[in-house]
Amino acid sequence: MSYDRALEYLRRIKDYLKTQKLDEGRKKLLSQIVAELMDIAGMREEAAEEIETMTVTKEELKDIIQYYDKRSMKGMTSERTKKCRGMFRKVLSLRKRILDVQGS
Repeated sequence: MSYDRALEYLRRIKDYLKTQKLDEGRKKLLSQIVAELMDIAGMREEAAEEIETMTVTKEELKDIIQYYDKRSMKGMTSERTKKCRGMFRKVLSLRKRILDVQGS
């Protein structure tokens, strides 16, 4: 087997898995396999460093969802609106984040 052929298999497996509903056990197994592949590629430590944890309150999360759903800040002060827009952009940017909701 060649390297190029192995990569093609991985691409096809990825495309197939996108179409499947995975239960928690299968998700965990898939996650372990992906972690091993990242180890092989030398990228696991880099990827872990790229994930940021962002802490928000329930109220801030409601504001983010309101902004996302309606693109509306009706009833919010200008300061709250500015903060919500900033959080919305940060939460939905291309970086990977863990959202820690306080009081949930």
